[in-house]
Amino acid sequence: MSYTEFFRRALTVALLIVLFLGFWQLRNIFIITFLASVLALVLSIPVARLQSLGLGHTLSVAITLLGVLVVALLFLLWIVPVLATETLNLVNEMPEMTSDLVESYNDWREDQSAATQDALPDIRYDQIETEFEKLRDEQTDSSADLFRDVFPTVRDTGLVVVNSLTSLTFVFIVTLFFLLDPGDYLRGMLYLVPYDYQERALSVLIEIRVSLTAWMSSLAIAMSVTAFLVWFVLGVLIGVENALAIAVIAAAATIIPNIGVIIPIIPIAIFTLSSGEPVQFPIAIVAYLLIQQVEGNVITPSVIKERMSIPAAIVFIFQLISAFLFGALGVVLAVPLLAVMITLIREIYVYDTLGLRDVEINLESAGPKSLGRMKLIRRVGDQDPVESQVVRATQVMRALEIGADDSQPSSAEDERMPR
Repeated sequence: MSYTEFFRRALTVALLIVLFLGFWQLRNIFIITFLASVLALVLSIPVARLQSLGLGHTLSVAITLLGVLVVALLFLLWIVPVLATETLNLVNEMPEMTSDLVESYNDWREDQSAATQDALPDIRYDQIETEFEKLRDEQTDSSADLFRDVFPTVRDTGLVVVNSLTSLTFVFIVTLFFLLDPGDYLRGMLYLVPYDYQERALSVLIEIRVSLTAWMSSLAIAMSVTAFLVWFVLGVLIGVENALAIAVIAAAATIIPNIGVIIPIIPIAIFTLSSGEPVQFPIAIVAYLLIQQVEGNVITPSVIKERMSIPAAIVFIFQLISAFLFGALGVVLAVPLLAVMITLIREIYVYDTLGLRDVEINLESAGPKSLGRMKLIRRVGDQDPVESQVVRATQVMRALEIGADDSQPSSAEDERMPR
């Protein structure tokens, strides 16, 4: 290796390290910018619809943003008071609910055999009330210590709120700029690409838009199905109060794959326990979890795999990686980030570098979902498929390619095939 070649490679490695360190330091800005790009793409749909009705671009953007803000405000004005009221009712009814629960337990305990009664603890409500009073007195006596312990938490919470508001403001402003004139940013990106590759770069950007649009359509289907099932099962069949609010929260939580399923459990607990019928709580929880099993394991993976060709396991693994890199926002944007990465790898590496644009690869196994003996079949365009010799998954073997219309390999070729 010449000195010039060594210097070039060392410089390339150093440049990659610097770029990685820079990305790591600015990763929060990148993920917020990506969020703004996704929001701009989502909002561009109603903007284009308004423009088709004869409105100007700026007016269409203003109407769209105003509509989004009004819907968000109405949602908060509707759901927050309901949650606050039901939470207060739950707190006020907690002593009576606890007393009824203890009484039911004691009645059930008395109906058991003597041996079972001795094994089960004897719980009295006055004992629980006494323990609560002791705890309240201890908290009152140590109010100074409590203030000293709570103050840092309040301060940290305030910083989180301020940072969140700052990030939301940044996202809103960047989204507005992307909506007002997306062509400027697209042209700026193309100016960074060599002339001979600008057309290809534009086609890659179009493919990224197609992938994100597929994600949005699959997300819309999942949210709609979740909202309807939660409202119908919890509200119509079980009779849970404010089932529509729970359905809306569950639909919004669908944006966060795998983890969002936990969020609606909180309003379900509040609404069922505060309604005076606590028996609804376990029934509603079981029904909701069954709905999420159907939605999370059948509907959403099927839609994502059909529209985006992304296996469900890959989504979950990338969600963990995205959470490590970008935090909570990375969890929310894991699927669109993965869609963009898959598009870039497919278009730039698989198609352009490896030249596999028109190659279709299929695997045929000896039995259903068997990995013992598999056959690799590759089709190039409209040509006849090229079939590889059977490969044992338990051994490292060279696949002997034969044409679909050819005869079996000769004995000389067969001797070269490892057994």
